[in-house]
Amino acid sequence: MRRLTSKRMALSLIVVVVALIVGAPAALSSPNSESGQSPAGAQPQANPAVSSAFAVQNMDTTDDAGAVVNIKFYNSDGSLNSASFAATIAKGSLGNFALPTSLPSGWQGSVVVESNKPVAAISNLFTPSGSPYLFGSGVGFYPGTNGYTGETGTSMYLPFLLKQRGGRSTTFGIQNAGSTAATVTITYYNNDGSVRETLTPTLQPGQSTIHQQGVTDTFLPSGWMGSVVATSSALLAGSVYDMGDGVLYSYNGTASPSTTLYMPFMVRNRSGQNTAYFIQNTSNNTAYVTVNYVGTASGGASVNVSQSAQIGPKGGWNQGQNTVPGLPDGFLGAATVTSDQPVVGIVNHTYGDFSVVGNKTSYNAFSKGSKTIALPYVLRNRGSKTQGIIIQNVDNVSTNVTFTFTPLAGGANGAAFTKTVSVGPKGFWNFGTNWADFAGMQDGAYGVATVTSDSGSIVAIVNTSRTDSPYGDSLGTYNGLNQ
Repeated sequence: MRRLTSKRMALSLIVVVVALIVGAPAALSSPNSESGQSPAGAQPQANPAVSSAFAVQNMDTTDDAGAVVNIKFYNSDGSLNSASFAATIAKGSLGNFALPTSLPSGWQGSVVVESNKPVAAISNLFTPSGSPYLFGSGVGFYPGTNGYTGETGTSMYLPFLLKQRGGRSTTFGIQNAGSTAATVTITYYNNDGSVRETLTPTLQPGQSTIHQQGVTDTFLPSGWMGSVVATSSALLAGSVYDMGDGVLYSYNGTASPSTTLYMPFMVRNRSGQNTAYFIQNTSNNTAYVTVNYVGTASGGASVNVSQSAQIGPKGGWNQGQNTVPGLPDGFLGAATVTSDQPVVGIVNHTYGDFSVVGNKTSYNAFSKGSKTIALPYVLRNRGSKTQGIIIQNVDNVSTNVTFTFTPLAGGANGAAFTKTVSVGPKGFWNFGTNWADFAGMQDGAYGVATVTSDSGSIVAIVNTSRTDSPYGDSLGTYNGLNQ
């Protein structure tokens, strides 16, 4: 779980991560990434222990003193851990933090990052050693009112949860992001919108309640698929890890449902890839929902296809793009969701089947775009990792989009680089940082980036792929942070 909290003058960012989850159990379930499929015949393995790291971007580019950040580690009971420390991040640069070795093996909790400058952050969840390799990413949370991914709220929506379904189960965490103790109401909904269970834990400031659907949630039947809504008088943060044998998906909870959602990367049977979305109706009325796909087929022909459905009150719609009527094989593009009721959604992206060993990742559907996006973790061909970035123009006007990379200070972190392209109405820009026209970043590049638009609002996701993993899930995605 990750959280960022802001105060307008001195931006205080709280990043929450669930860390060192040992032996998360297997169970049953359901952009252009630069990594191929896992080798044929790779066998499922028991899930290993996983750990966390997080990257913090100093958004201020003017103060030579940099950003002073306090990194606070909170135990799952809300108490402050002595591993907490302070650090300074240079202007416009990146701080990359591993969990301190003083934290005991098996520790899980949250991380709070407080800063005297505006900052953005992501967290990475990964296998520290052994195999299969597992990798997932997500953005931090912060208080706000714009409806952007990563904002805290008094309601937190987790639209896609599983118990022992298709080889997978989920684990979610809800954190009290406020300053006083608060009771949280956690309601589990079946896929048809009926209530399955309600829990009411009381959480201290900074404390998390963590639930493993395959282990702790004994009230759920095997094969269950559904959603959770958490509400409280306090601000909340939440995140979900969807794990199976050699499979890891992760996504943020959403605080702000919307009648419009944007999904910048959608694919059907292209280069071994597929996507699937889950849309949750957050209202007490039936939602009439339309999804419009815009992009190209494998031969380059333009595609514009729509699909509509009804979602019952509090219910969900799970749709794989490989079964959308009229959407051709080889499709690559973006999608826009419109609804007469507020909805939230996530997208799962996979190489191969959704429930087998291989590269898997998730991202949150966006409810709003902006003209400036922060990307706190950007690299090119570094440490056997590479990245793909997808930027969607969510407006009906053409816009010039500029990608600006700033390397971390030091001798081997690449060179500053800028590239501008024109993106048409509702169009998208999809590129790999290892592409030839990004060679100016230099191999080994590592740092931060901003993406700006001169006309239309945009959204962005970043895919990170490890290219040397023999099998397992070496693909992670995070949402770009709207500014």
